[in-house]
Amino acid sequence: MTLRHIATVDDLHDYLHVAIQLEHATIPPYLTALYSLHPSTNADAYRVIRVVAVEEMLHLTLAANLLNAVGGTPDLTTEGFVPIYPAHLPDGEEDFEVGTRAFSRAAIETFLKIERPAQAEAETRFVARDRSSRALLPGVDVHEEDVHFYSIGEFYAEITDGLHRLHQEMGAALFCGDPARQVGPEYYYSGGGAIVKVTDIESAAAAMRWCATGSMRCKKSRSMSSETRCGESWARPNPCCNRSTSEKCCRKRAHECRTIAPSP
Repeated sequence: MTLRHIATVDDLHDYLHVAIQLEHATIPPYLTALYSLHPSTNADAYRVIRVVAVEEMLHLTLAANLLNAVGGTPDLTTEGFVPIYPAHLPDGEEDFEVGTRAFSRAAIETFLKIERPAQAEAETRFVARDRSSRALLPGVDVHEEDVHFYSIGEFYAEITDGLHRLHQEMGAALFCGDPARQVGPEYYYSGGGAIVKVTDIESAAAAMRWCATGSMRCKKSRSMSSETRCGESWARPNPCCNRSTSEKCCRKRAHECRTIAPSP
């Protein structure tokens, strides 16, 4: 599958289907690590991984709400929806491997790459590179070969821009989906973020912000609280933090999780 710049509602549907697949693909690696922990041991690690796994479920739900809102139909049963692991995600100039493995230092390093991809040196959304046969994000049709999104954050930025372009052309008619198909906050439990029912451009933009920045996937890393527990520092956004503080918190989180992770 190859994506193109979002110019039609069908293009938007394609992107949102990929977003649902992408969010679903990140859940098994987290749950595999979570369920590999022996009960009553590594409580800090268990808590932080569970919070992030549930947050990925939130992102999937938000993407599905968006798709429903613009007249699409989420389908998690299509052929090839579940990836073959190890799969590959973009990390700047190259992809990195995401597999299902027991909790370990290597698993923590993979999770950190998922949550904070490489930062682009220039203002670019795309990068030319060889495509992995197991890449989770499709390439982009810009009339060049082997052009891909620089990161997950850039993929979501394209969806956000496309939403606004189509809304400028279509107005409220863009959101033609049945409101009864929206999942509300009564179905969400714990983790970071919030369920958003998507009915207009404002709620659509809010849902996209949670998908893109809820796990530090945008160019400007999510600001995070500097709690002493790594589980709490993963889960709580702090709007008062600046980027420097956020990066310090992320380094601290990585150090604490490596400390409680077993050696290979």
